[in-house]
Amino acid sequence: MSLDNFIKELNIELGVLSEQQRAESIEDFKSQIEKAKALGDSEEDLLKVLDDPKKVAEKYIRDIVVEEDAKKEEEIPEVPEDTIQAVTKDFASIVSKHDIKNLSISGTSVDVKVEAGHKLGFKFISYSHKGDLSYQINDNKLTLLHTGQKKNVRVHTIFDYMKKRKQMRNDELTITWPKELDALKINLSHGKISLSAINVRLLNVHSSEGLIEIDNIKGQDATIKSAMGRLISKSSQFKDLYMKTEMGKVILEDVKSESYYLISELGSVNLSGLTADSNIKAVSKMGAVNVKYKKEPTNTKVIAKANVGKVRNDLSKNSTVDSRYKAEFKSEMGSVKISLI
Repeated sequence: MSLDNFIKELNIELGVLSEQQRAESIEDFKSQIEKAKALGDSEEDLLKVLDDPKKVAEKYIRDIVVEEDAKKEEEIPEVPEDTIQAVTKDFASIVSKHDIKNLSISGTSVDVKVEAGHKLGFKFISYSHKGDLSYQINDNKLTLLHTGQKKNVRVHTIFDYMKKRKQMRNDELTITWPKELDALKINLSHGKISLSAINVRLLNVHSSEGLIEIDNIKGQDATIKSAMGRLISKSSQFKDLYMKTEMGKVILEDVKSESYYLISELGSVNLSGLTADSNIKAVSKMGAVNVKYKKEPTNTKVIAKANVGKVRNDLSKNSTVDSRYKAEFKSEMGSVKISLI
């Protein structure tokens, strides 16, 4: 690939920006290239460093789309509470003036990611240019409202698909949150939900069509539901955990809780590293239930049932001194397997 071709591909990858923003980004890139050449870098050296036009484009997009503008913080007008406003580039500065304890997000075709960070940040990208993001602040609650839909794109060949694939993507909302939340609620019609390394007392997330993945989350009560997506939780800790999906898998790895209620209508339930002594109800109507304990329960009655499939319970002979807890694993049409790691 030559630098000219690299710039052409970069221009395509920057298609989510406005024409002016895209032109300014390309001019800035060309200027950087000329400076590098003046310092003795060859075209071959530059192409090795640049690697991929998509990665370069993502950097420009990240710097342009909805970010905190600290230089203009003093110029930001006060926004009346309880009114719906459009999200602008000064949004992070506006939100930072409020002691937000409750965050609520609702949307249509949008992928939502909330992750911990030292600095409050928001990034919204609409690949179809049809998505809008607005907000409302009421006392200590921030509500984000996404509206829009995927662009109806006709694809005739594989090359046509490669060219138009970005236009077919969901919008993307990424939030960096620096402090603990009292409540986080996310409700999507279609889209992926990803949560990472945040502390939240009450967690309630739902996507009608989309994967939900949480990692390193600490909280009290968590309700996680999807009609047509997988539910994945890793390295997290709750007091009570409820997870239900109609057509996807339920996957837990090293998730600690006093009480688990886990249901998959059509998919499997795969559990590893749960709290040994705890109340558990894990049910799959059409799939298998696989459980791996790191430590054998001592105060829990373990029950394994399968109406049609096979049952293997390596803990069937364990003697409990005090059965204060009950762990019930059941499959109506699949197998059930319980073992020690």
